[in-house]
Amino acid sequence: MLEQFCLRKDRPRYRVVDIGCGSGLLAQTARDLGFVYLGIDNDPGRIEYSRETYGDAPRVTFLAENCVLGSFEIGERDIVILNGAAHHLSDTQMKTLLAKISLCAGMIIADHLKVDQGHPLHAFLPSVLQTLDFGDFVRPFRYFEALWGFTLRDSEAFPIDLASITLWTYFCNLYYPAAGRRETHENS
Repeated sequence: MLEQFCLRKDRPRYRVVDIGCGSGLLAQTARDLGFVYLGIDNDPGRIEYSRETYGDAPRVTFLAENCVLGSFEIGERDIVILNGAAHHLSDTQMKTLLAKISLCAGMIIADHLKVDQGHPLHAFLPSVLQTLDFGDFVRPFRYFEALWGFTLRDSEAFPIDLASITLWTYFCNLYYPAAGRRETHENS
């Protein structure tokens, strides 16, 4: 879905802000596509690893900050990505983050999807794997259909399989700013 932003001719002026970046896996892709990259994670060890991996790579920066309480700023030329991060945020933290990033150019959320797996084994495996991932807030898709300040533009769900067993379902959603959102934000 990041490719949709690649259609813009001025993409070097856009920055990918990867919230919950972990080891910075998206840094190289974002840079190769012509974006400036900012990776944010609250785990200083992961940020240190990312800095060691990418060194002084141009247009790549990493911050060890809490995504809700951190001092980083988001602007109109930022594309915010939460890849595997939303299920670590409570509803209150998610709402606070959405308000913090409300001026961004767009947002991509990719995360675990809570679905009825049917067979008990299919429900058991995702719950164990998601618990091991320390994600306490895996939500049903309807939660992500209407996020404050954003309009859902594209959505894709796909299974993560091992052999013939679905371990869990992942989704990827693309959001753009809701009409009138900037005006409302500026007047508040």
